[in-house]
Amino acid sequence: MSQRASYTCPRCQIGQCHPGELTYVRMYQGMLLSVAETPAWTCDICGLQEFDQEVLMNIDRLIGQGVLPPRSTVKKQPIEKPSEGRKASRLKT
Repeated sequence: MSQRASYTCPRCQIGQCHPGELTYVRMYQGMLLSVAETPAWTCDICGLQEFDQEVLMNIDRLIGQGVLPPRSTVKKQPIEKPSEGRKASRLKT
């Protein structure tokens, strides 16, 4: 992460963006990619959240190298519905 302690918020121009960590979430080729504890900046006034650009470039490099697991092609079995001729039994009290 950059060596800056904080910087003026580009959105509100009043607050200061301070370093912290957020979860980075993105769709990648139809799969949900989630990276916990990703370095980010958050404005103390308006709440703007920006991810550190160096870290995002590193994530993009990792994705480009094919480190994500292949998409599962296993199909789930459909849930059987009760036949219409037979009604579900109910408990009597």
